Amino acid sequence: MTSDRGEEKTFATTSATTSCALARANDASSSSSFGSLVRVIGRWRPLKTPRVTMSVIVYVLGMYVAFYARAPVEITPRMRARYDAALSAMDEELGATLREAEGDYRNAELALRAATPFGWRFSATVTHRARVDAARRRRNSAERKLAEIEKKRTEAMRAARSELGLWSELGVGDAKALFKRSYERGKIFATRNTFWDGLSLILRRKSDESLISFFLRWLMIALSNFTLGMFTAIFSYAIALPGLIRSFSTSIWSAFAFYFVAVVAAVSVVVSILLAMYSAAAGGTYALVKYAGPALARLDAAEERRRARIGQRSHYDRTRMHRAHQD
Repeated sequence: MTSDRGEEKTFATTSATTSCALARANDASSSSSFGSLVRVIGRWRPLKTPRVTMSVIVYVLGMYVAFYARAPVEITPRMRARYDAALSAMDEELGATLREAEGDYRNAELALRAATPFGWRFSATVTHRARVDAARRRRNSAERKLAEIEKKRTEAMRAARSELGLWSELGVGDAKALFKRSYERGKIFATRNTFWDGLSLILRRKSDESLISFFLRWLMIALSNFTLGMFTAIFSYAIALPGLIRSFSTSIWSAFAFYFVAVVAAVSVVVSILLAMYSAAAGGTYALVKYAGPALARLDAAEERRRARIGQRSHYDRTRMHRAHQD
């Protein structure tokens, strides 16, 4: 009993020491990261490193565009009036026709599904197959009609959006909203994968693995997942951006310039997020190993002694039961 109480007291004392060490580690991580950044900036010579200088300029430009720059084209009341008038004309011309075409296509699709239940080919008669062919032709005709009307609507919408312009608040706002959706998808992907990988890591953890080793493995998994998620967000944004640009009637040079600026801004934001994550991870790991490492080592040693004592007690109980059985 005295040994158990001593181990519990040691375990509690070590846990408290670990908490204090972790707090000191966080403070040291922040100060060391800031100090390293100051030293790097102090040793930087822009004229001797033109590539680095150009990369920094592009990065700063991207951050400025992403968070501080305003749309180059300001929407005036006259532009807004022309845009609203174009939308109203489009709705008057194609609104009712589009809704009717959508209803016809939906009804034709439902009729085709009703005529083709599961396994209908095995028991269909000649009359049934003719009815299915007629339903399929009606569905295809309704689909072509709907596609034609949607094409006209897309062209009318492009003409209306051209009243404001790609570089207006509408175009810039749509580009930012598109990047936000891509970023959210990448973040959800990274968070979900990190959760399941962490759960698998816990289930496959060895009993003799130290807490520091387990933490470092989980940290590397989280960083790799978030890096992959952010690159996925950039890739999906770069793929979807041309579709947004095509929704405006603009010149090819204006489209290329907008695409370049938007992608640079998106890459700058993602690079900032990844730099912050990796800097925090590196500083936190260094401080954790330096300040909290001894406390975590004592905690692991106490846990090892507790498991060894339990194993010795189990062996002693089995030996005593075996001797009692022989007697």
